[in-house]
Amino acid sequence: MKLMLGIDTGGTFTDAVVVTEAGSEVVATAKSPTTHNDLVVGIEAAIRAVVTHPSVAPDAIGLVSLSTTLATNALVEGQGEPACLITAGFGPAELARIGIGPGHHDFIVTVAGGHDAMGSELAPVDPHELAKVVAETSSLVSAYAIATQFSVRNPAHELAMAEVVAAATGQPVTCSHELSPRLNGPRRALTTLLNARLIGIMARLVVAVRAALEAVGIEAPLMVVRGDGSLASAEFVARRPIETILSGPAASVIGARHLAGAPDGLVVDIGGTTTDIAPVRRGYPAIAPDGAVVAGHRTMVEAVDLTTHGLGGDSEVTIEAPGPGGASGSGSAGNAGLGRGANWAAVIGVGPARAVPLSRLAVEHPEVVDLLRRQLAGPGASGQGRLLVATGMPAGEPAPTGSDRREQAVLDGLARGPATELAVVPSSLMGQAVARLRRRGLVRVATFTPTDAAHLLGHLDDGHSEAARLGAELLARQQDVRGRPVAASGLELAAMVEQRLIALSVECVLEAALRSDDLASPGVVSSPIVQAALAGHRGLVALSVALTAPITAVGASAPTYYGRVAEALGTEVILPPHGEVANAVGAVVGRIRIRRQATVSQPRSAQYRVHVGHQPQFGSVERARSYGQEYLGAQVARLAESAGAVNAEITYDWSARTAVVNGKEVLVEGTVWATATGRPRLG
Repeated sequence: MKLMLGIDTGGTFTDAVVVTEAGSEVVATAKSPTTHNDLVVGIEAAIRAVVTHPSVAPDAIGLVSLSTTLATNALVEGQGEPACLITAGFGPAELARIGIGPGHHDFIVTVAGGHDAMGSELAPVDPHELAKVVAETSSLVSAYAIATQFSVRNPAHELAMAEVVAAATGQPVTCSHELSPRLNGPRRALTTLLNARLIGIMARLVVAVRAALEAVGIEAPLMVVRGDGSLASAEFVARRPIETILSGPAASVIGARHLAGAPDGLVVDIGGTTTDIAPVRRGYPAIAPDGAVVAGHRTMVEAVDLTTHGLGGDSEVTIEAPGPGGASGSGSAGNAGLGRGANWAAVIGVGPARAVPLSRLAVEHPEVVDLLRRQLAGPGASGQGRLLVATGMPAGEPAPTGSDRREQAVLDGLARGPATELAVVPSSLMGQAVARLRRRGLVRVATFTPTDAAHLLGHLDDGHSEAARLGAELLARQQDVRGRPVAASGLELAAMVEQRLIALSVECVLEAALRSDDLASPGVVSSPIVQAALAGHRGLVALSVALTAPITAVGASAPTYYGRVAEALGTEVILPPHGEVANAVGAVVGRIRIRRQATVSQPRSAQYRVHVGHQPQFGSVERARSYGQEYLGAQVARLAESAGAVNAEITYDWSARTAVVNGKEVLVEGTVWATATGRPRLG
């Protein structure tokens, strides 16, 4: 019997799981800290850990699948390799409206060409003009993106231009119609440019993961999770890395529905960094109707419809001063969920920033316990209990190019180990240097987090509890605006943090449910009516709010919190077995799914054009529809095979918009879809 290996790189841990070929049994699991400066280090550690299980033999693994945050993180952090976008048929103003312009070392070039809405040529492609563009950019970029006006109605110009560019440069070329069949050319152009930036980064990850697998004796096909939760071969994805944005959250949803038996409702994944929430309908995750949004860009990539909040086990805990009226100025929940013993003149802030839990930092750096003890022995002050730690910078190595002298001084100071923030940041200018280093991922804050609270409250025992206790005591003695300690003890502070996280989680889940029902609006969850309903108001009016479907909760800390979250929302929680590695399970139990569509238009009476290939025309809509199905069916079958599917099943859909003209029904526009689905081929 073949086994399958799933790997997920999360914000805090990289998970690995081995399941049986049918996905019905989890054989082994392992976790390793995610190494953000080099993801492959954490991936290889997780692989090595899971293959040491006595029931796992490396040569029995027939499939490996990876869900990765690489593409999402690269776009969020402004990374990526220089690319050239060649457009035809668009004006500069059209592109500028969606954020396409010079920057990020990209080249944006417009040449002659493009089609109209019916697929008719507006202007021919000028090969001499194209040759000039290639000559000027080929040594300066690593990939090309090509987007022409209405290429989804007629891709001839994109295909011709791609052939010229690929032959002249030998570099990767992506056409916009290959990534999305939908209208809105400028957004399609943006999606294609982002894809070109990521090709080199994804290619290096695939090579490195293959090397890590080879090092432990695994020879198997490598798949990658796409943003809609489907799988595709590493080679397929390497040409379309943009399709892997939101790969990790998508794998979580697929894994949760698999482990829980595919119930409808909401899937919640609470990790170290974020809480991701997705609706599941008829056993499948909903797809975002307008495309995935990442780094402020709305792409045309199909992805799971997610609501994401900066709320997790490693969220930074802060003391927030109250705003007008005594409620928190930065959180919508005010003092909700803090309990009767809480100090109502201050509230606990949880997230959205991520921190290293003190209990985990002290395992690797035991000396931080003495740092915290010295702070606790001295007078109380704001900012105590916050440490800084360097990441990914070997001791003594000079700072990367671009670091100024203050950044260098910070890195030099942290090369000896973690230090208190108060010692490292004696001035506002040094604080700005630290902030820049944090944005670049070279320095992280370590402070009290919900993970530390869980240690004190007896939910966890895998860290340094003394560091967690000291951090809680330092936070508890901070003073509110009335000069009183925030909490009477570290234990009470930990309980307040837990209650705060639950209150915020309730609001996050409710917001996602309202959004799924098209009832969400800015501030609706924080409105007095909804807050009173969550508090169970009973006066002349009885207010309540509840979900009608269960919450399927996964993630290592889901059992700690989500029973009470579900209770507050009048529903039940499903905590599936192995929920702590649901992402890794979802990475390997998904299916390959390739979907393509084509438009059928009616340029004139009794003439129906299918916008594929050479734009064939037919005398009846039935013949046009049949041709479209045949053409797309062959296309998705080829693509599914190249994505790694075996015996893919093909299904078809059709929709039509019609109008009545002079008493007769005429076709305005028809759309035919073909979808190929199948399991990956095992090695």
